Amino acid sequence: MAEAVIATAAGEFAPSYLAKEATKIGIKQFIQTYGSIAFRTVAPVITGGMLFTKAVEAYPPVDLQKEKLFGMPVSHITGQGEVYSDIEEPKKVEPLKFGQWIGPDADEMERQKEEIRKLTKSTGFPADSVAPVPPLITPIPEPEKIEPKDDTPVELPKSEGFPIPEQKTWKDYILTQTKAKDISKQTKDLVKEEPEFGALTEVEKQTALLEKGDKPDFYSRAIKSIEDAKPNKLTKTKWKSYIQSTKEELDYLGLTEFLKGNESVTKKELLDFVKGKDIAATMVVRSIPKDQMNPMWKDYSLGGEKIRTSEHIVFQIPKGKWELIDNLYQEPHFDTEYGTGTFAHARTQVGYGNPNAIKRDMDIAIRVAEANKDQPQYADFSDADYRKRLEIAKKLVNTQIIDEIQSKQIQEIQEKGSAKDWTIIKGSDITKEFIEENFGNIYELKISKYATLKQTLEKTGLQHNKVLYMKPSAAKSLNPQVVTNIRNDKYYTFDIKNLQGQGAGGFFDTEELAESYVKRKAIPDLPIRDTKKFVELVLNEMIRKAVIDGRDSIAITNGQIQYNRYPAMKEKRRQGLKKVYDTIHYDQLYKIAKNYGIELERIDLQDPEQALMDQEDIQMSMPRHVKTAQDTGLKLEKITLQELWDRIKDTNIPGHTAFYSNQGRGQGADYIETWVEELVNNRDSRLGSGSGLSLWKQISKNPANEVYVWKEIITSQHLSSPSTDKISWDMPIVPVADTITNPAVKDMLNASPEDRERIIKQFTVDGAADYPYEGDQINNIDLIKYTEYLRNYKPPEGVDLGYPKDVEQVIKMKFPKKLQKEIRSKSIKLSKAEPQIGLPQETERLFT
Repeated sequence: MAEAVIATAAGEFAPSYLAKEATKIGIKQFIQTYGSIAFRTVAPVITGGMLFTKAVEAYPPVDLQKEKLFGMPVSHITGQGEVYSDIEEPKKVEPLKFGQWIGPDADEMERQKEEIRKLTKSTGFPADSVAPVPPLITPIPEPEKIEPKDDTPVELPKSEGFPIPEQKTWKDYILTQTKAKDISKQTKDLVKEEPEFGALTEVEKQTALLEKGDKPDFYSRAIKSIEDAKPNKLTKTKWKSYIQSTKEELDYLGLTEFLKGNESVTKKELLDFVKGKDIAATMVVRSIPKDQMNPMWKDYSLGGEKIRTSEHIVFQIPKGKWELIDNLYQEPHFDTEYGTGTFAHARTQVGYGNPNAIKRDMDIAIRVAEANKDQPQYADFSDADYRKRLEIAKKLVNTQIIDEIQSKQIQEIQEKGSAKDWTIIKGSDITKEFIEENFGNIYELKISKYATLKQTLEKTGLQHNKVLYMKPSAAKSLNPQVVTNIRNDKYYTFDIKNLQGQGAGGFFDTEELAESYVKRKAIPDLPIRDTKKFVELVLNEMIRKAVIDGRDSIAITNGQIQYNRYPAMKEKRRQGLKKVYDTIHYDQLYKIAKNYGIELERIDLQDPEQALMDQEDIQMSMPRHVKTAQDTGLKLEKITLQELWDRIKDTNIPGHTAFYSNQGRGQGADYIETWVEELVNNRDSRLGSGSGLSLWKQISKNPANEVYVWKEIITSQHLSSPSTDKISWDMPIVPVADTITNPAVKDMLNASPEDRERIIKQFTVDGAADYPYEGDQINNIDLIKYTEYLRNYKPPEGVDLGYPKDVEQVIKMKFPKKLQKEIRSKSIKLSKAEPQIGLPQETERLFT
């Protein structure tokens, strides 16, 4: 009786022949030649099933249909990755039990081979017509003997001991068959595949590293699409449709304008045009050394991290690498080295609480409570808080937490525009229509009806008949405010919101001087302007860092944590910050998790009542902030309003710079400017009289208007040059006059030095670390007024601090092995191309 044949990638063969071939050429070559399904069938014969599982897992599954189509194993096709068969595969073969027949010996196999050759001669196909060995071709049955219904496959008899896969009819192997295969089921099955977790082996890590090769960490989608283009020459119109990128990146690279028209351009010409503008190829990500991290930032972090795992990560464009413009953005949060060219940054830590320390403290507390259970203060003792903290610490023990993601540069571009958005215009070209169209919500241009300059001067006292006014709504006043007189022969510069310039008139004598000013003052452009895109970029890189560092998960903070962190920020901005983290940051992490079939986990850190208590603790911890400032070498000083005004105008101060006064508290340059303007508009007659510049000089230099700031003393490198100083924007600014209105400050100043020291130490929690009054500092009146005003700060009546009701949370995502492999082996896009019409978004990978 002839053996039932088996369909393989190279033809149809008897099991005995395939068993011999597997023994002869080896498992790897066998699978590549005949396919994994063939090996599944004969594995029990040649190995008894013991090597079956490892062998099949070492090689990708093969699609028999495609192997038939191409005439070779699919894995031999250049560039072909893993494919899947839509032929139902047999169940895993159980190893043969003791006493079962293993298979024929070599002589028996030769005898069967000879018999098979004789049988095949009757089909009319010569046995030597197929190389390298004569396959068994199932003869096509005579038409009159076939009565198929709905193409039902012919069932071949199964030989005992040989599991035979489902056989196809001859129609399944006709090369000209045009019926499309339905892959929806196998695609759906792949999506539902459960993610595999755990650390990568060293082999898997090295494999991913080899796969990445010399590819950069980041790349421009636009430039890569040009480099990968098969055509070497296209018209500009076709190139525009060929290049994949965002509008922001195309604008930044200059391609939006360059590709206008229909003339032909070569790939080389296109790459030469964008050369030097690709920041992705030169972008670096650096961790600021621990000894150079700003200690004042500790209060803007979650805390509770593992020792030495807190990091400040900066994304920089190296100096000299940005050829599009000469100047680089200076990030105000950092010094020159780590602030120059920094367009985004993140603050991270590993873990939230030490499980061992919490467990130890809990055990001690339980023993103490048990030993003193008769004491009233221990009657209601509960270890619930300890257990909750312990549970949180265990969940986050090896989790990299992204505490904050920021981009001051992108924020300023969104608010003011970049250098390319500025307008340089001659005074003669500034018309009512120009102002109304571009700045109608802020300015109004008025032109006098007088015919000559002499008449204008005589009637109005103005030297020019074109006057730019700020509207009452923008000036926050009852009447329009004069901004400047427009001179027809001068040049003026506008960002997307306001007139910008220098000097009293805000104009420049020449266009070249105006261009130089824009180059110095305007924000450099970026290929990323959208908050969502820069968050995605930073988040992807933080995931890569966490994977490389051996973390098993990553977590982000929710909006409530950010809201609670900045109490001095205006309520509207706090709500906006909260929304950004609860939507954009969360949505980006959710998208990654969804791509890999992962469920995100929300972990509660604090309830609303605890958050409110922490808000109060911030004020009670003010002495510790002061002590930290002292320890870092900062000095408390009083400065005039004029100096404060100059510094907020010529310095890009951080948005978290806090200002506390009897009128309220706020953050950032805009808030401080508003406070100064209100001080001038609502001035007391004793602070100055008159108007215009003379009034400002009286107010700005009046000691009654001085403010407290902390300054860093910068020692000159040259002996002949004096030391300089600069304001530290990390400490709150406080008006000197407001401090003595606080009852607690008054009581402290009226107390004797001995009583003052005793009272202050009663409220000192952490000993010397919270005590800024060592030695003679207990008699430092300015230090007492500043510190105790902040410790006992009370907002004015009617001011709602807007304490929230939400829970502080971190959102955690575990790392599946698939993500770990991909993030190690692939580059990250600087910007994601807009989805093409008809392209399923589910098929887009996050990191490619």
